[in-house]
Amino acid sequence: MSGLYEDIVKFVANNLKCLICFNIFTKPVTLVCGHNLCQKCIKEYWTRNVCGAKRDCPKCRRDLSSIPEINFTLCDILELQELGGRERWEQILAETDQDYKSPHVGITITKVDKLIKRLDWLKAEIKKTEDSLSAELNSYEVCEDRFGIYDSSTVPVDVSSSSIDSDASSYTERSFSLTSGDDQEQPSQCSTEESSQEFVDADPENLDSLFEDVHLSPSAGAHQYNSDSAEAKVGKTSLIMSLVSEEFPAVVPYRAEEITIPADVTPERVPTHIVDYSEAEQTDEQLYQEISKANVICIVYSVNNKKSIEKVTSHWIPLINERTDKDSRVPLILVGNKSDLVEHSSMETVLPIMNKYTEIETCVECSAKNLKNISELFYYAQKAVLHPTGPLYCPEKKEMRSACVRALTRIFKVSDLDNNGVLNDYELTFFQRTCFNTPLAPQALEDVKNVVSKNLTDGVHDNGLTLKGFLFLHTLFIQRGRHETTWTVLRRFGYDDDLELHQDYLFPPLKIPPDCTTELNHNAYMFLQSVFDKHDKDRDCALSPEELMDLFDVFPYVPWGLDVNSTVCTNDQGWITYQGYLSQWTLTTYLDVQRCLEYLGYLGYSIIAEQESQASAITVTRDKKLDLQKKQTQRNVFRCHVFGLTGSGKTGFLQGFLGRNLVSQRTIREEHKSYYAISTAHVYGQEKYLLLHEVFPDFDFLSETELSCDIVCLIYDVSNPCSFEYCARIFKQYFMDSKTPCMLIAAKSDLPETKQQYCMTPLEFCRKHKMPPPQSFTCNTAAAPSKDIFVKLTTMAVYPHARLRCMCTCNRCTFCLCQNFLNSELVQTVRTKLYTVVFSRHITHADLKSSTFWLRASVGATVCAVLGFAIYRALLRSR
Repeated sequence: MSGLYEDIVKFVANNLKCLICFNIFTKPVTLVCGHNLCQKCIKEYWTRNVCGAKRDCPKCRRDLSSIPEINFTLCDILELQELGGRERWEQILAETDQDYKSPHVGITITKVDKLIKRLDWLKAEIKKTEDSLSAELNSYEVCEDRFGIYDSSTVPVDVSSSSIDSDASSYTERSFSLTSGDDQEQPSQCSTEESSQEFVDADPENLDSLFEDVHLSPSAGAHQYNSDSAEAKVGKTSLIMSLVSEEFPAVVPYRAEEITIPADVTPERVPTHIVDYSEAEQTDEQLYQEISKANVICIVYSVNNKKSIEKVTSHWIPLINERTDKDSRVPLILVGNKSDLVEHSSMETVLPIMNKYTEIETCVECSAKNLKNISELFYYAQKAVLHPTGPLYCPEKKEMRSACVRALTRIFKVSDLDNNGVLNDYELTFFQRTCFNTPLAPQALEDVKNVVSKNLTDGVHDNGLTLKGFLFLHTLFIQRGRHETTWTVLRRFGYDDDLELHQDYLFPPLKIPPDCTTELNHNAYMFLQSVFDKHDKDRDCALSPEELMDLFDVFPYVPWGLDVNSTVCTNDQGWITYQGYLSQWTLTTYLDVQRCLEYLGYLGYSIIAEQESQASAITVTRDKKLDLQKKQTQRNVFRCHVFGLTGSGKTGFLQGFLGRNLVSQRTIREEHKSYYAISTAHVYGQEKYLLLHEVFPDFDFLSETELSCDIVCLIYDVSNPCSFEYCARIFKQYFMDSKTPCMLIAAKSDLPETKQQYCMTPLEFCRKHKMPPPQSFTCNTAAAPSKDIFVKLTTMAVYPHARLRCMCTCNRCTFCLCQNFLNSELVQTVRTKLYTVVFSRHITHADLKSSTFWLRASVGATVCAVLGFAIYRALLRSR
């Protein structure tokens, strides 16, 4: 291969690399703008970039609308057999040790190998920082307690955020740490999001501004802007070139090529894109667009140029504030470059600026020439995005913001497992393990409580951490610059950057096929039971209004309405009982599972139950059609729709299910009435939930929801001659040909029965359509209404395929005659007297041990059985 031909091949090989992964193309695609990338890389970039809502080129940021197609020409080049295919291309790249020229800027770009070498150096620096965490913390006090201020020879050393006691033992009020420039703040490992940084020159005449967009999505971009003005520059491009090449550039270009720092070499696992800007090649409008897209902006000034420092407040901060939303200011970092040219620090000049503008996170003095604090600069910018101070702390009032207090208060209440107002050692250890995946040593617990008790009189009570102490501890972390600790706790409990519970946390994905229902599983009921016991302070198995409000204190609103007391069982005082409490949760899960997931999220189910999400608390039942085919079901909640003419007694029927007679029902206010009632019924020893729903249909049209149920209840008023006709028409029009079982209820049976104005009687109607005979019901009783009819309803819902003899009330068949005979007053009286005579008068303790006694008892039982069978045969023969 000739020298010229070899150079051509090497040049081609260097242009067969993806801009994102820096590897040889895999299924290359060509964008509309002309840039080539791997198909997989660009898809991942678009998926992670602003949640997939925007598609642009990672090289030139041009908006793209169409999905790129595979470039088959590049594919053929990659598989060129004459050169040995992909393996040969990779070999050529490995052997190539030269830079190539940028075709549109004309500057030398440092090769990728040098960037990788630089990133390896950054890894070593981070490792060195982790090893030095145990070093003594040197700190001095400054006038303001919010900012960490670092000059060219000092950067902070923070205590690890992996424990709540990380900074407590070394706390000195209103102090900030400064140490040697060889140390670097330890990064938090909790976040996997991307960040965005912007760097702005403090000299507007040059428009030298450097932006590094670290979007909180998988493909962040960082953008740097620099001009070609002949006046003195502040050195932003030099900062980037020094970061990449690990040496001060001899020639600084107008505009550097885009640089991507992969996620796996950054402490926060965040990919970072750095892009240079040149006034000569780009417009001011493009600068403004980048400002609006940035997540953090670093304003660079020259420490030896007072004019550039003045421009920070006179030009750049006002310009940035004009281009950003007032309610969500972008965090700013002041960067003093060229510290190698002066012997003094610019911090005295910068401090008033930092005190005036609350959006300024910190200030760093560095030197591109001496490589001082270069990597730290990019790390602080990244940290300002991932762990911002603004949402947590108000520097003017020197206290945490109300939203942060509300979030931490909820976290405290969720972590307070026994609801006694303090976090004991077990609860603190559980909290530590939940948030930081590591237990808390006993001595560390004592250190935390000692620090709180020394600074807050009521911070510790009964050897436990109070809410005030918990809030003080996090205020301490924030004031010491340990935002990672508080943000780790907040994000573990589901909070986003705006301190609102994240939608993904409240509403985890849950697939529910058609014709399937949702129920709470055993683990969910156990969790809800623990929540009930936690707030039932008087142990009366009921929640008073005060206890209920205490339970809902972790909610942003009261989830249960005024009608809940008429939906579930309550005690004599009108308080929700334990059974009613579980019934309401069951109702919510059945009717609106997403709302149930939200409620469980507020209660911290995934945290306390140590589950991945609230979705693990839900059981999705199988299709009802399969239950009918197999003639068995594993469901525990069954829905009954109640139809009837207005005034037929539907509401009384629902309230009777909850054990309320007519007198109790009259105390329910009109605005508190409910169209639902749910409670339990036992079917052959198994507890099932029966959900009654009062339906008010348009007679000519019933929706799918109104038709979808496990059993239909048709109620008519025995005293109203026009009441039954409505039930008959409903049945014949909608349920006669369906497989849904139906039951006819003769309500208000305590009133005189009148003849119904219909072509046949209710009993004849039931016989004709093979329905159970009408069941009598009244709630006008002295005690609670009988629940037998509700047990029958539940039994029919559980076994819709079976014809249950227990439903018969015809008083003519053998079953009914035997039932009436056994339940007759004569038989009951004889049985009572027999028990009294036999067990009270003639049986002694000695008789119970006699074999003769038991022999006589056996003979008597046999005689009774034979006699009963004979009576049954006689009745059957008479039929």
